Amino acid sequence: MKGLLLLVLLRLSGLSFSQQSVAREWNNILLEAIRNDYARPTVHARNLYHHSIIVYDSWAAFDQTRQTFLLGDTFHDYICSFDGIAVPIDVQAARHAAISYASYQFIRSRYTNSPNFSQGTDSEIDFRVKLNDGTIFINWSDRILNRIKVFSISGQLLADISPMTQNKISFPFDYPAGLYSIIFKFNDELIPYLILKD
Repeated sequence: MKGLLLLVLLRLSGLSFSQQSVAREWNNILLEAIRNDYARPTVHARNLYHHSIIVYDSWAAFDQTRQTFLLGDTFHDYICSFDGIAVPIDVQAARHAAISYASYQFIRSRYTNSPNFSQGTDSEIDFRVKLNDGTIFINWSDRILNRIKVFSISGQLLADISPMTQNKISFPFDYPAGLYSIIFKFNDELIPYLILKD
């Protein structure tokens, strides 16, 4: 499993990622991480506050008319240097990627030691994902897996697979290093995985 970090993120029932903003998606993922952690109200309040700053600044960084909260500014005694960035051709995709990467790193750093971090979902579906030599191997329990979709972090659909076998499948994953999401559809339940390929 070298070069691959897997994180089961959340359980979605009957929702598509396209129906919510990326900020809302990651806020739901953070709330799921909080539910799986110890009861630490002040810590979770601080983490929600920090995450909202990360999401806002990741969004505002791509618009020179917007005032960032921390980027390029000083908050108390903390200085955050930022000289701006060139505005990309596809601003929405760039914002999606920036918010997703920042949120993923934030949640991973703050909740790795949570008691149920490796679970990350309240789903009863049991399945395993691993990457080996450019191939994804997936095994799942006896529930019916209808579809697998692989997306780049910018939201581009890379693969749409309907498994023909009952409990396992493998397919090439020869994409460049980066962050990807895999969405598994078990009947009406959508379960996304986030994969960071080094």
